[in-house]
Amino acid sequence: MLKNRILVTSLVVVIVLLIGGGIFLAVKTPMLGSLFATETEESSSQVITSITQTEEVSLLSLGIQGIDSKKANSKVPFLGLDILGSERATFLQYEFTAKLGFDGAETKIENVDEDAYRISIPEFIFIGHSDVKFELIADNSGGLSVFTPEIKQIDMVNKVLDSKQQAKYIEDNEQTLREQAIAFYTGIIHAIDPKVTLDFVFAGDPAGVDNG
Repeated sequence: MLKNRILVTSLVVVIVLLIGGGIFLAVKTPMLGSLFATETEESSSQVITSITQTEEVSLLSLGIQGIDSKKANSKVPFLGLDILGSERATFLQYEFTAKLGFDGAETKIENVDEDAYRISIPEFIFIGHSDVKFELIADNSGGLSVFTPEIKQIDMVNKVLDSKQQAKYIEDNEQTLREQAIAFYTGIIHAIDPKVTLDFVFAGDPAGVDNG
């Protein structure tokens, strides 16, 4: 019985000391905080919600570099005159890799004769871009530029990568894309049977055009 009382008493003392120590630390924390280094830890999580298989065939990889500029200034209301010193000018340097090709799932291969095939290539598309880098190289503002809205760099970036510009990349490289498409399928089919004759038809071509 005496041993039990001693044990209980000891536990009470320990608990009191722990509580007292906790209160002491809680009170003294602001004062002691400056004596210790602070360690923080951050984490993030990402979940892939869907995976879509594609059959896009990349024919060309273009390394594109350039400088895009945009200027703006304010005008006197009702008179249409420029306000001297209100001009803004932003110059943005960019570079990225563009991939051009077509959707292989839409390609049609028809047997038109015993040893002859017609291959119909769909429209060329802008598959995507990578290694994108944009850098502000100059941002000039006049003394009264406060009257002119700031030029948004994000709008300049979007212009370089928008659908209109993508279509231009395809148009400028149309002939090379055709040559690459012909070489792509010719290499595959002739590896199986080099005697086969191939006739290529591209989307948008007038009927009867021979690209073989």
